[in-house]
Amino acid sequence: MSKKKGNLDPAFARFINPSNGARINLFTTKTDKGEADACRTCGITAKGLKAQTPSSVLMCCNVCRKNGVRVLYCSKDCQKVDYKQGKPPSRPPHKASCGKTHVDPAFDEEALRVVHNALDRDALRLYTTTPTTALQAQVDFLGRNPEAHYGFARENGKYIPHQIQDQGGVLFLQMRKEALEEWNLASIAVMERLLLFFIYPTDVYKGGDYVWQLEREYEVDLDECHRLLVESKRHQDLVNAWFEWVRPRIRDNDPTRGVRFQMPWYYLLGRQGEFIHPKLLPLIEEIMES
Repeated sequence: MSKKKGNLDPAFARFINPSNGARINLFTTKTDKGEADACRTCGITAKGLKAQTPSSVLMCCNVCRKNGVRVLYCSKDCQKVDYKQGKPPSRPPHKASCGKTHVDPAFDEEALRVVHNALDRDALRLYTTTPTTALQAQVDFLGRNPEAHYGFARENGKYIPHQIQDQGGVLFLQMRKEALEEWNLASIAVMERLLLFFIYPTDVYKGGDYVWQLEREYEVDLDECHRLLVESKRHQDLVNAWFEWVRPRIRDNDPTRGVRFQMPWYYLLGRQGEFIHPKLLPLIEEIMES
């Protein structure tokens, strides 16, 4: 009943926008009623439960249901795990949001602290005892700025912190951990694609600077990293899962859904159109035509 390794959980935190006082449900994914519903903890769908022998159905958290919020579980065990533990780093324990239909701005900061405190404290272990000067500088910067996902190096030697939004940030942290600890080249390629997708070029840092920064830090050829990414089913599944989350939010002007992207999709899918997975071509054509 557990999820396959590598799949990202669809329930990711979306925080309130204090500027408009929008009311949203924190840490809960509202699914369509029916067979597409899934257990918040293990991910098994209503359709999957129905096919089991004996068959069973998803249950809704009673406290949340009374407040018009649907949080679904396949069993009491899954409900207890989610209530006490959540799924670090993507989702704090359900007890932080159980029964709430909205949060005030002050709770945002606390929720963010819960997420970041849940991160593995050994996340910055390195695959080598002799890192490059650039990588050591990056690790030192992240150690001083734990809220940052990546630091952009400037010519004056100072670093600019950046944090990637929502599910993209969770995927980036996972890839960063694999890059730092395992020197996983496909993970480094995913890091670059996420940076290219989320970062808007400015006078401070330009759209290709961190390409070369990553190459210097990890002593890699990113063209080769991208080839390995295309050959890795696990990494393709991770990117595809992120696509499923981000697709309905692209070009969405509703601030309560909170995701605005400045970079075109093809930057994420392939550098200058290279190494695009064939199954994604129809999606790219549809987006570029709309």
